[in-house]
This record gives sequence, structure tokens and C-alpha cells, in this order.
Amino acid sequence: MFVTRPARRRSVTALTVMSLTATLLQSPALAATTSTPLTHQCSVLGRTSFSPITEDVQVDAPEEVAVGDTFTVRISPGVMSVDKPVWGLNYRLSIPAPAEAKLVGEPRLVSEGSGLIGGSPRVTTLPPLRQLIVDGGDRPGSFHRPRDPYGWQAQGGEFQFPAIEMTFEALRAGSLHFGYYNEILTPDFAAISYSTTGSSLLNPVVYCRGNKLATVTVSDTPAEAAPTTTTFTDGAETQVAASGGEITLPVQVTGDDGTAVTTGEVAVTLDGRPVETTALSPQGGIAAITIPIPENTTAEPVTYSLTAHYLGTDRYQESSAMHRIVVAGTSAPAPAPVEEVATTTTLAARAGDLIDNATTVAYTLQATVTAAVGTVPDGAVVKFTEHGQTLATAVVSNGVATAQVALGEDAQHRITATLQDVDLAGKRYLASSDTQVVAVPSTAVETPEVTTPILPMEETTITLSAAAETLAVGAPVPLTATVTSPQGKRAGIVVTFRDNGRNIGQATTDASGVATFAAPVTVDGRHTFHAVSADQPTDTVLLLGASSADLTLATRPKTTINNATISLTAAPQQPVAFGDTVTLTATVTPATVVNNAWVSFYEGDTLLADVQVDPATGTASLPVVATATRTLTARLNPGTNTQVSYNGADSAPVTITPTSDDYRFVIDPNDPATPGNTAGSSAEGAGQGSSDTESSSPMPVLVVLVLAILAGGLTLLPPVRQQFNLPPLPPLIPLG
Repeated sequence: MFVTRPARRRSVTALTVMSLTATLLQSPALAATTSTPLTHQCSVLGRTSFSPITEDVQVDAPEEVAVGDTFTVRISPGVMSVDKPVWGLNYRLSIPAPAEAKLVGEPRLVSEGSGLIGGSPRVTTLPPLRQLIVDGGDRPGSFHRPRDPYGWQAQGGEFQFPAIEMTFEALRAGSLHFGYYNEILTPDFAAISYSTTGSSLLNPVVYCRGNKLATVTVSDTPAEAAPTTTTFTDGAETQVAASGGEITLPVQVTGDDGTAVTTGEVAVTLDGRPVETTALSPQGGIAAITIPIPENTTAEPVTYSLTAHYLGTDRYQESSAMHRIVVAGTSAPAPAPVEEVATTTTLAARAGDLIDNATTVAYTLQATVTAAVGTVPDGAVVKFTEHGQTLATAVVSNGVATAQVALGEDAQHRITATLQDVDLAGKRYLASSDTQVVAVPSTAVETPEVTTPILPMEETTITLSAAAETLAVGAPVPLTATVTSPQGKRAGIVVTFRDNGRNIGQATTDASGVATFAAPVTVDGRHTFHAVSADQPTDTVLLLGASSADLTLATRPKTTINNATISLTAAPQQPVAFGDTVTLTATVTPATVVNNAWVSFYEGDTLLADVQVDPATGTASLPVVATATRTLTARLNPGTNTQVSYNGADSAPVTITPTSDDYRFVIDPNDPATPGNTAGSSAEGAGQGSSDTESSSPMPVLVVLVLAILAGGLTLLPPVRQQFNLPPLPPLIPLG
């Protein structure tokens, strides 16, 4: 019944069990795409085998995710080819356990498929079984398959299932597994008796499984936020008439790779005053900012400073942009008249795939805008509202503005699309709107019975060994992890290696069940290595995760030396002139201690400076100034490096003595050239100097004596004593 053929994307009828590494969602695009070639073995209820079938299954997912991140996975089935009519077509997905990753919102069918007739597409979620079922509905309530066709049907030739998109929140580190397989009914196989019901199963179920696996680990380390750039797409300045009014400016946020950022909000301030905070549009990463500009009643233009600040997310860093708004003065010439162009807006709403029992239905709102003259330029803004509340804002591109919204199920919604007034390309395009009533259907359905194949579980063990008994900083140590099970060595198992509890890398086992990894050694001390693996399914069993015993190694102990020495020299050689700079050079030996060694320079007990030794020369230098006789020493401080631990040592002292002829501001009474000296070089000069000294030296003494006598006499006067509250003097001659 199945026909293999050269594949555009190869035919798909398989169970493809995949473990997907997930990163932050960049809606609507996903970060990475993989297309996995698979070979499948098909059977009827597990009893009969049929020819292998090859396929490519496309999986869109991020490359890495951290605990707490939200991420999206999209699985796109390929093309299947059949040569006879089949029915009951469906495919199933196994999803992570709720403790590993929480399903955010409802799964979404993001393509319509092809070649399928019959029921409407639906998605059924079975949380206890960790499964999703995508089918055409109309499934019977019993496990027995009726002979009459039901659900999705294919009359022969090619068909393709619709793609599904799911959003999860990662809750803990480990491996997230996503499985996929098909189920097909056909009357072309022999009848098989099903003993538990006592009846004949005339329409066998064909299950097809894949035999290739992939597993990735969810990191417990948050991803570093990427830089962003915020830009006003209309340039750095906007001219406004004196009358003011509302203007709309588009703001775009891009990542460091130039791609549009479509999540987060932009906060806008005008001269420091908050204006509004607007979410970025999922289409193009643009926020349409509406700013009220007051009227300018003065004669001179008024300039406002507008700031758009992207608030950032866990994935993207904050960024800002500035824009000037210049409002013309009343005395300025009136701006040239702008041609006004009438527009027409037409709203259409298209429902997405219904999700069983969901409270909302995804709709695509599309506003088509036309102009009476020409076309509406790209960059115009359309707002979608319901009862005055904004549902979404979109930017016009090629005459169309599109937004994704969620509307409550089983209700009537009155949606209005309004093109905002905008000045673009030298013309003013006038506002226009259109209103449509959208009837959203109910999503309530009955949950069908499902039989899920369960894989048997098998224990595994991990043995960890190292290629060395001791470690050295800077020299990676090869680690070997061997994974075995009761069935022998296991290939394709992803092993995570840890050092002192920290993940340091991963490796996958080869055909011999061996995974090797070169563990880096960056610090001294004990290193406890450990190897773990997560649960990994095969086509026949579920291999349970395992953990190795701890392997503890240590770095080699350092050598301790006590023969480190230090010597000190000064250049230039003595003597030196007053004020000259002298360079002190301390030389440290042996060479094994110079790496990371420090020398302290002292003058007596006073520390002048600490200088690190140059490992290339083994020396440390310090410049000093010869201002007086100075005795200097150098001390090697004890320490340790990657090679040795070493002792401290002191150098012999070095003395710097400047020549006396170069001292400044020192008076020598025997040197007639010394500034300030009054001694003469001749006898006449000496005699004159002596005469001056003798004649002038009594004068200060006489002046002080006269002043003291006057002050004492004043204190004898009665008015002076009364002024300073002194008692009256007794009479010199006793009276009576």
C-alpha cells in the first residue's frame, strides 16, 4: 500500500522520537530548523512487519533554553504517499512531563496540510499520558474500528498532515523529549482476531515507527541578554505646524544581528514626561507611538525632545532612541499645503486551527488599505479595536496590515480596523475604518478514547575513568564514560560531565558505548568528576538515565623553596646632582619565583611603593629623587605561583648622596656666593658688616623696653583701671 519515492521532503509515516534543545522564543520565527532523515518499520498492531519507509521530519526549535525560559517547538510532518484509499489518519506527539516543562496556552496548528478530505482538523491534549493527538475528528467512541471510513481520508497519491506549534516554559534542567508517530486504517490487510474483546478486527491499524533519536539537555544557566538598537524609522526630526495636534511615529527595535525584536514594550517620554508604553508588534518589531503636541502660541519655534526606551526582556537588553519635534512659531511662514488623500480600509478575519476545549480561538486580522490616488505607503499604522479597546496595532506593508489576536470562543465579536492619519511621502493619508462581526465557534468536544503504546524500561550504568592520576593547572585531563545496559554497550547516549557539581561539557557514546571528554583544569586543589545521562527512548525500549560514581583527582602539590634572593642597585652611579632622578632596580632569583612576585621598596621603615616583578627580566624598578642623603632597601614578599611557594628576602641597603654644591636654599656663612649672606670677601666689607651689626642690634631691645614701660604706666592711671575692672591702688603713704 505504501510507495517510497525520491523525496522533496521524503514521505512521512513514522514514529520520530526527538529530544529538542530549546531557547527563548523569537515569535513568530523560531531560532533553529532541523530536518532528520529517518527509516521506519511499520506493523499491524505490532505483529506484522512491512517494507521500510524513509522520510524527513522538519523540527523548528531554539538551540538552547535555560530554566524559567519560554520557548516554542514546531513539528512539521512531511509528505506521505499511498496507492490505495486509507482513513482514520492521525498523528500523535509525546510531550515533556508537566514537572519538566509546562505547556503555555494551547497548541496551535500553523498549516492546513494537503491531500486530506473528511473532518475538520483538531488537536486533543491528554496531560496524564503526556500526548497530543492531531486528527480529522469523528473518531468512534470504542477501540474497535468501524469498517466505514471516518476522520481524515486519503484516496491515493500524496497527502501531508498540518504542522503544529507548542509553547512551553522550562521548569528544570534535563532533557526534554518530543515524540511523533502516525496511525493509518486500511481494509487491505487480513483480518486479525483481537482476543480481549472476542471480536474480529476487520480494519487493522498500521503503526509506523522511526529508529533515530536525538537528545539535548536544558541548561540551568540563563542565557545572556542580547544587545538591541531602538530607532525612529521616520528619522531624527519631525516638523509640526504651530497648531500642534497628535502625530504618530513608528519605533523599531532590532537585535545585534539586524533581525527585528518582536517581544517587549517601548516606553515614551516627551521632555521627560511619560507619554505611553506600547508593545512591539509581532510583525516587524515596530511600536506605533501617538504623541499629543500642544499648540505653539509664541513667535519662535518650540523644540521638544522625544525619547523611546525599549524596556528589554530576559532575552534582550534595553536600548533607547532620541527624536526632535519642532513646532513652528506663529510668525513663521505657514507650511506648504499638504495634499490630502482619501483612503479605504477593508477588514477580513480568518480563524486559525480550533483547539479542543480552549477558551479562545486564534484569529488573523487583515486590513487591506487603498488610496484614492496611488497606494498607501508602507509605515502607515492600523489599529484593531473591539468596543473601544485596542486588540492590536499593525504597520502597513504592501497595502496590508496583519495582526494575530485571540478571541473568546462561542461568541460574537465586533472588530474595527482603523487606518490612522499619517503624513508620508509628502502627502497626508486620511483615516478610514471598517467594522466586521466575527462569529467565533465553540471549541467544546468530547475526549476520545486513546490507546498509547508504552515502551518497556531498561536500566543503564555509567563507569567513569580518567587518563591521569594527578592534575596540573592548564592541562586538560581526558575522561572516559562507558554506558552499558543488560543488552550490552549503548551507542548514541548523551553523557554530561561535571566537575565539583558544575556541568563542564557533554559527549555522545560511540558504537562501543564510550563517550570521551577533555576536562579543563583551571584551579589548584581537589576535583571531583561525575558523569550522568538522562532518560533516552529507542525504537524498542526506554533507556533510563544513570549516574556514575565520583572520581576524585587532585593537582600536584607545589614545591617549596627557601633560597629566593633579592639584590638592589641604583642608576646612575653615585655621586648624583641634587634633584636628579635615580632608578632603583631590584633583581629577584631564581627564575621560578619571578612569576607573580612583588617587591616592596623602603626608605628606613617607610614604605615607598609595591612593584610587581617583570617575569621576563626578573626585575622590579622604582624612580626616586635625590633631594638629600637617602638609605633605601628592597624586600621580596613571600608568596606562591603555579610552580612553587617561596620565601621572602631583604636586599642590602643602597645610599644616595647628592653633591653639596647643588643644595638649594642652604646659607653657608663662609660662602660669599650663598644667597642672603651679608659677609664680605674683603676686610673693608667685613668691617662694615660688623659695624652695621653692632649699631643695629640694640635697637629692638630698646623699643621693647620703652613699650613695656608705657604699658605699665598706663595701668597706674585710675580711669584705665576702672575701664578694665582693676581694684584701686593703695596709697603710697598710709593715711591717718
